[in-house]
Amino acid sequence: MKLYVLDLGRIIMENDNPVTKEDDSQVQKPQIPIHVFLIDSPAGYILFDAGCDPLGMKGAWQTEMCANPFVYDESQTLEKQLEAIHVKMEDVRYIVLSHLHLDHAGAVHLFPNAEVFVNKTELEDVYAGHQDGSIDIFHQKSDFDNWNRANVNWKPVSGDQKHFLCEDIDLLDLGKGHSFGMLALAVHLKEGCLMLVADAAYSAVHYGPPPQMAGVCCDENGYFAAMEKIRAYAKELGATVLFGHDMKQFENLKKVPEYYE
Repeated sequence: MKLYVLDLGRIIMENDNPVTKEDDSQVQKPQIPIHVFLIDSPAGYILFDAGCDPLGMKGAWQTEMCANPFVYDESQTLEKQLEAIHVKMEDVRYIVLSHLHLDHAGAVHLFPNAEVFVNKTELEDVYAGHQDGSIDIFHQKSDFDNWNRANVNWKPVSGDQKHFLCEDIDLLDLGKGHSFGMLALAVHLKEGCLMLVADAAYSAVHYGPPPQMAGVCCDENGYFAAMEKIRAYAKELGATVLFGHDMKQFENLKKVPEYYE
């Protein structure tokens, strides 16, 4: 089994910065990586998260969401990143979404053959919020419309699942915290266990100890409980936690066409 890191660009924190905890004294504006993971497994290709809608900055997103611009070059599209390892978009059999924020679920509609796993509460609350107009800005209406037009094959899940899709992957239901319902994966490779936790832990700074509050959070108690669940699981397995938006960690990860196995 192999795990690939796909580099999909950056969000530049030009204005409000709820992620990196850096201030405006930096010479260069702080940036956060947008990346996803592809697992080449016995069950087929599994994508963890799907990044941003490539049309987000081209009119799809609400104006205020573009204040911190998403930037990428042609080599950083999902299609090109997958092409580098000879995988086509239609080859992806499963997608597991950590949550439905625009930088994690914005390109799901581009995968025509995928079954898409998401936390059941997250899916229900996001759809309800779009329908009654109460949804927050991080769950973009353009994404919601794209999912519906593409008739995304949603597979709502709840509860932890050992041997999820194949023997060496565990699904962790982290519950409500950063968003309405968060999922993580523990991938057991020959060289060790990697935990893909996305924004349940933005960075090593947020993870601690002590853990620190994220800039975006819908349930404070749930947020900290999820962090401790990750910590306990990682300690038990000797796992390495891969954070959602830690630029320093990201820069040191292997990128396609290299991989972990």
